[in-house]
Amino acid sequence: MASSRTVVLAGVVALALHASPLQAQTYLRPDDGEELTQVATRGANFLTIGIGARGQALGGAHTALAEGISALYWNPAGMAFDEGMQAGVTYSPLYADLDITHTFAGFIMPLRSSRVGISLNTLNSGRMIATTENYPDGGDPSLGGSESEFSWVSTAVGLHYAMPVTNRLAVGLSGKYISEGISGARATFLAADLSVVFDVGIMGSTIAAAYTNIGTEGQVRGHRVRQGIDQRSTANAVIPTGRVIQSDLETRRVQLPAGFHFGVASELVGGPAASLAMSEDHRLLLALEGVKPDDAAFTPHVGLEYGFRDRVFLRAGKQWVSDSEVDEGSGYLAAIGGGLKLPFGSRVARLDYAYTSFGRLNNVQVFSFEVAF
Repeated sequence: MASSRTVVLAGVVALALHASPLQAQTYLRPDDGEELTQVATRGANFLTIGIGARGQALGGAHTALAEGISALYWNPAGMAFDEGMQAGVTYSPLYADLDITHTFAGFIMPLRSSRVGISLNTLNSGRMIATTENYPDGGDPSLGGSESEFSWVSTAVGLHYAMPVTNRLAVGLSGKYISEGISGARATFLAADLSVVFDVGIMGSTIAAAYTNIGTEGQVRGHRVRQGIDQRSTANAVIPTGRVIQSDLETRRVQLPAGFHFGVASELVGGPAASLAMSEDHRLLLALEGVKPDDAAFTPHVGLEYGFRDRVFLRAGKQWVSDSEVDEGSGYLAAIGGGLKLPFGSRVARLDYAYTSFGRLNNVQVFSFEVAF
């Protein structure tokens, strides 16, 4: 009888072990025609959050239009034809009242016939209560009790360079040092962006391309992923050293979210090269862009910008996502915004605003301020 039970039990275990991977494979198999992606497998994903109210209001279709401080993020080649020095900051409270903030600040200055810039890109989760399995509401004495808190902070420090090749063609290069995590457990990366922008000279058109976040892998390190292995007791010691051995837990190495951006912008109304009509007071720009991240499906972007006397601007844009699981309606990732360009003396200040709908995550508002001098 015992032998029969053993055989039956062994058969059940074997069947379970055989069926589990089959079920897992069925669950992970994409639908017919659906592209298999690697979403949520990259580190430093905050690098994919666009900056600047103008670019956000255009639905992310900004690679061919990027200039000034926003070019440090979208397309460093775009700052090649600017003049003088520029400084600016972008601030965005993300996802309603979750206390997550995204900030980007930059500075640009001329260097002979070229231009150089520096930038600081940060994402901060805000203060969160530290919880553990035994203390799901916080208050674990080993972490400091009821006052124990932490923040997830992601930071990228960038050095940027742009050089005009001709009066219509420019190339750009960015280098970035990236760090993210919590105190005592952080991953670091090195990355580069390569870009180009070309004024076609026909129908007011500009084309641009950027390959972003080409870089190293990162791995979480620090005292929070380190533990002591007590080898002082000869009875339990695996390696009888007679002391506590400090050992790092094995954390997975992750890649950066690299991606290729290709954009086209056309002046429909405005200067002599405008494709539809000339106007001294009015300007209308159309921007189209395609983005192919290495961990996700291709996404198209479209944006429109209307300008009145190069002082007042209205913008609208839309991004489409290819993930069939995202079903938030046609308004998802639609954006609107506007801006003011204010001259004072020899300086020019720009104030811009953008609003983007994120469905169940409510909305994202972006505020930008730039000054050229």
